[in-house]
Amino acid sequence: NTGEWLEYSVDVKAIGKYTATIHYAASGAENEAILYMSNVDKTGTITFPSTGGLQTWSTKDIDLQLIAGKQIIRFFIQNASETLSLDKIEIKAKDVVYPGDGIGLNKSLWTGAIGGREWFKDSICSEIDPVIDEVWADVSPGCDISKDFWNVRWQGEIQALYTETYTFYLTLNDIGKLWINNQLLIDQWIGSGLGKTFTGTIDLKAGQKVPIRLDFGEKQGDASVKLEWSSFSNLREVVPQYQLYPSTVTSSTTIGLNRLEIYPNPAANQLTVNSYSAKVDGITIFDLLGRTVYTSSESFTGTKTFNFNLEKGIYLIKLKGNGSFATQKIIVK
Repeated sequence: NTGEWLEYSVDVKAIGKYTATIHYAASGAENEAILYMSNVDKTGTITFPSTGGLQTWSTKDIDLQLIAGKQIIRFFIQNASETLSLDKIEIKAKDVVYPGDGIGLNKSLWTGAIGGREWFKDSICSEIDPVIDEVWADVSPGCDISKDFWNVRWQGEIQALYTETYTFYLTLNDIGKLWINNQLLIDQWIGSGLGKTFTGTIDLKAGQKVPIRLDFGEKQGDASVKLEWSSFSNLREVVPQYQLYPSTVTSSTTIGLNRLEIYPNPAANQLTVNSYSAKVDGITIFDLLGRTVYTSSESFTGTKTFNFNLEKGIYLIKLKGNGSFATQKIIVK
């Protein structure tokens, strides 16, 4: 009926163009619907010609740009008046690429000298950060660092999805520098960004990992930094976690982090976390798209076992507590 919503769930394994085949029957000619994903209109108005009756089925093909993972497709029946029936939707790959299996970049917090006379003075703590998209109020970023004059450094490797010219967008408050493949792409270390976006371009090859480093500096007040990319085939987006790789996998012996042990790995439906003497206030598990798939706010110190029900795949587990813990990669079998 007009004004009705229909919902479908799809699980795709690659990024790019897909053909969505909609099976429908229509007894009238004035039938219209709009397809939404993540509450965004992806198609505009779709018209469904008459099939000669509600017992006669036909198909309508439309092209969609999809990312990998589970997604919800919602149809809004814009005009039907009980003359349109939608059955199933089939999704087939048309022009796609397969995402990487990155877990993010090394992120380290540093102190700076008052007044900005010296940056990256002392490295305080580090972890694996899934993406570069941070907003801080006028407070400490953590690890007992002062709320003013501090630095963050992200580094590791980045992997392009397409062999194309990529544009990188660095939005800053206050200052920053970006290197891609050892090339200084954006240099905004003098003055203050105050939320402005700066860009740089570079040619990248699909599947090839190249070095990435981003230095960020906070002077005073609120702070924020976001790194996005785009190319001819890649819509502008925050550089996704699955295309970012740390220089080395952070382990329980990393300096500046609490000791941490997680087992078994691979796991089935149960994990044991050993934080040794550090207190844990919560545990969160993310998939490779950065979506939260499990969370617990139960506090503990030492060993704790968690039960979960996750699909097979690679996940990230992150703990919060009275110090910094390394983000760990786990495999669910």
